[in-house]
Amino acid sequence: TLHYGFTFVPANPGDFPIIYCWDGNSNPAVTQWATLNSLLSLASTNATNRRMVTPNILIKAIYAGVTTAPGTDKSYKFELLKSQTATGLSATITGMNTSESMVLSQANFINISATDYPNTEITPTGSPSAMKPKVSYLAALA
Repeated sequence: TLHYGFTFVPANPGDFPIIYCWDGNSNPAVTQWATLNSLLSLASTNATNRRMVTPNILIKAIYAGVTTAPGTDKSYKFELLKSQTATGLSATITGMNTSESMVLSQANFINISATDYPNTEITPTGSPSAMKPKVSYLAALA
């Protein structure tokens, strides 16, 4: 069982985290998807559409982590999808690393509106080790 606690002190007033953690192991043989707004199990057959709890937000950064490093010449790519379309915001964890992040410049913040279906696509490469995924986003109201 995963247990987390944290204190969030934003660098910019109004910023807030969106956090996803899954206590089950991923399937390292297939692409999986995780919703941004709930602790649902990973979906391994399609990018399940879910609406955001808080619509009209800006996504500023992604922070991804795994409980087990992928292994030599192996990786996991965590990418934000918006209505099942890649946004370009991704973090790829490779080799013996267990975390990665990508922070966007203000001009490239990703707007998520009430009609979008955001989720995270987790793509394995090279048959990496099974892991428990953790992904969070830095967001602000649009």
